[in-house]
Amino acid sequence: MCVLVHFENLNIVFFNACRHLKAGGTFEIVNSKTRNGLKHHRKSMDYNLGRNDIPNDDSLHELLEKYEFKDCIVMDEIFSILVAKKATTPNKIQGYNYLPNNY
Repeated sequence: MCVLVHFENLNIVFFNACRHLKAGGTFEIVNSKTRNGLKHHRKSMDYNLGRNDIPNDDSLHELLEKYEFKDCIVMDEIFSILVAKKATTPNKIQGYNYLPNNY
């Protein structure tokens, strides 16, 4: 499990989850607040990283598709949760040997 807001490059997070999980392995991201709740909490503390570090649904689904995760669940109601299974072995992923920039 990881906390996405602590990573500058989400490609690295998803790349490493894909690289280290076996086919069928589960990747989970959980936060005690919704993504919107986390934004409001940070705003109330005047906390700003100078970048958008809380991904929206489109960004998450793009990353999940890029790294070939399946059976994806993204919920953001009481708290934020993402659960996905690794679909393939690493050698089937296009560009698998490519490390994201700033790795």
